[in-house]
Amino acid sequence: MQTDHEKSHLRTAQRNTPKSRFAYAACATPPGTSGIAVIRMSGEDAFEIADPLFVSKAAQPISVFAMNGYTCAYGEFLDSETKEVLDAVILTKFIGPNSYTGEDTIEISCHGGTAVKNSILASLYNRGARPALPGEFTKHAFLNGKIDLTQAEAVMDLISATARKASAEAIKQLAGELSVKVRHISNNIYTLMSKVEMIVEFPEHEETEESILLITKELEAILSETNALLQSFKKGRILKEGLTVVIAGKPNAGKSSMLNTLAGYDRAIVTSIAGTTRDTIEEQVDIEGIPVRLVDTAGLRQSSDEVELIGIERARKAILEADIVFWIASDTEIDADNIFDNEEELKEIIACHQENALVIIIGKSDKIPFEKNSCAFSSIFPDTPVLPFSSVTKVGVDEVKFCIRKKYEEYGAKGSEEVSITNARHYHAAFGANEAVELALDVISEHRPLDLLATVLRKAADSLALITGDEVTEELVNEIFSRFCIGK
Repeated sequence: MQTDHEKSHLRTAQRNTPKSRFAYAACATPPGTSGIAVIRMSGEDAFEIADPLFVSKAAQPISVFAMNGYTCAYGEFLDSETKEVLDAVILTKFIGPNSYTGEDTIEISCHGGTAVKNSILASLYNRGARPALPGEFTKHAFLNGKIDLTQAEAVMDLISATARKASAEAIKQLAGELSVKVRHISNNIYTLMSKVEMIVEFPEHEETEESILLITKELEAILSETNALLQSFKKGRILKEGLTVVIAGKPNAGKSSMLNTLAGYDRAIVTSIAGTTRDTIEEQVDIEGIPVRLVDTAGLRQSSDEVELIGIERARKAILEADIVFWIASDTEIDADNIFDNEEELKEIIACHQENALVIIIGKSDKIPFEKNSCAFSSIFPDTPVLPFSSVTKVGVDEVKFCIRKKYEEYGAKGSEEVSITNARHYHAAFGANEAVELALDVISEHRPLDLLATVLRKAADSLALITGDEVTEELVNEIFSRFCIGK
């Protein structure tokens, strides 16, 4: 629940933006053919535009104007010019302000053919509606106070989520959990500001050693909260974007076969010819609810081929940026005569992944003995896991998935009930607040004037307000919603 201070602190954008008088419309379902599509129209004249185009087919026909809010009606939708029937539809009516956008809204569920959708939209446009801009429905929900900015951004995160845990985090933010957390910190800052301002106004009564000590303790508590907010971003980034898992090794080691097995289909070309993969190949997959970006790379070897060298350089770059590297041991590496011909390369990768994971995979384990070779690798790389893997028998698939899940949990993403920052914009705003709180502590420790402390605390509060949108510029609002899909 918002404080009285928050209720009186209206967004600049909301204060200056009236409700949309002219209705805007768009298809809310993806392009292409589908069984059903949904066309959404919102604005003060939405009912006026739709009413003559909808003919109820109920036992007791009803017009759009006569329908109660939050009810559906079956009927036919007409062409605005010829009055020809375009489709049989279900029309749903929402009356503002109790709608998604806060305005009068209708949704038309029609058949999902392209021609049908375009014809219905054309009729709405002919009657005076205009095409909706990207994210315009959610933008008006924000401007009309239905949701705050973190909830609005969570809508797009939920739409783009590719794995269960990513969508679960977006749902937390859509429910307002991040907003509650941020506003809790903001309220503590505002409370502290009032105490500081009291001391500034009445220093002869209020500025005591005990009061300054109390303010210091409260600042330290706030700093602990802003630090926790920042630290949650690492978990949040992985929840949103997923772990980056790079599959590396020499040519023809079985890297592409591993990618295909984990992806569940033949994403990469697999041949017996070494060097088939010349570039990085990426695939976003859901592994046990975890969003994972799998990256297959060009085989690392000495080469004079210009194209292959570019692929090798990209492979090395991908390895450096990975959260986990699966090194697939090739046939030549496992040969008794030169089993460690990539020893220096592996040591270099390990050195670059002190916080990340390197796992050595004995590929083609349906053909190559695992125990003997795993012991050989473990003797030189004692802290590096060695696993078998076969794309033919599926040996090792569960173990590989376990490694991914374990690393995911090490990053702090294990079933936590705490909401995390998943958005870079939120992180930078929280970082600004954290810096301001640290500066406030410096002001006290250096015995500088307390009116400066009040100014610094205001900066911290304003930074947090950027997250929720309690203080936001029109330019920032437009930039955020321009990234949304049309129809949402």
